[in-house]
Amino acid sequence: MAAATAKIPIVDFSAMNLEDALNENGQAVKIVAEQLYRAFSTIGFVYLQNHGIPQEMVDSVFETYDQFFNLSPDVKAKYGKKKITSQNITPQNGWDAVEMERTSPNRPGDLKESFDVESFDDGNFSWPNAELPHFKSTVSSFYQSMKDLALRVLTVMAIGLENVLFQDDIGGLEVRNVDGAFIRATPMKGTVIVNIADLMQRWTADKLKSTVHRVLIPEVELKHTVPRRSLVLFVDPDHETLIECVDGSNKYPPITSGEWKKRRLIETYNYK
Repeated sequence: MAAATAKIPIVDFSAMNLEDALNENGQAVKIVAEQLYRAFSTIGFVYLQNHGIPQEMVDSVFETYDQFFNLSPDVKAKYGKKKITSQNITPQNGWDAVEMERTSPNRPGDLKESFDVESFDDGNFSWPNAELPHFKSTVSSFYQSMKDLALRVLTVMAIGLENVLFQDDIGGLEVRNVDGAFIRATPMKGTVIVNIADLMQRWTADKLKSTVHRVLIPEVELKHTVPRRSLVLFVDPDHETLIECVDGSNKYPPITSGEWKKRRLIETYNYK
């Protein structure tokens, strides 16, 4: 049964739990599908509980990334991401320094650093295993679990792209609701946040909603000096996939997934 917290629904994903064999049939799966569609066609966000990714695995990945980000800037720079150009957009592996990303030429860079992983088979990228011997294996195991969960969500929905997010307990994520007001996506232990991305909204001719969201500094003063951490999986189709409105309309012109991604990456990084 779906509950609600701050108007972001909580969906029990037990029927599609990663710990159990995949079963696409049955009334329980239909109920989950209905709850997801209702959420994604309104606010665009859900909390999933009983998803099957152990909290111990999430905590281990957070700790691994903490160790990397605590390395000196000179060491982290050895694992920096390649410059984004119209000819070079993939694979996007590596570290981005604070203020490297921005989504508008009129705004300062984002006050965050990140380590992105797109391919574990990129022979041109050196992983920081010299400093952190278990870095690649830890991240790889978690990535596979996140990918498996995302695919199960898509199996229930039958179509799509979404983002899958684990956040720590610091908070700060806010989502614009159907009334236009921002509401808090309060961290909840044992849950993962799933939200619709822009390309999914385009693909479904606005049936599913990619909702504006933001991250603010937490109001609790004690949290002002504590890093806010999140682990996010961005789900995209293969680059050659043609994205056309599934309802047969021409609300948005066709575009390949690769061309869409290239445009967005250039927008994000070329303002620097």
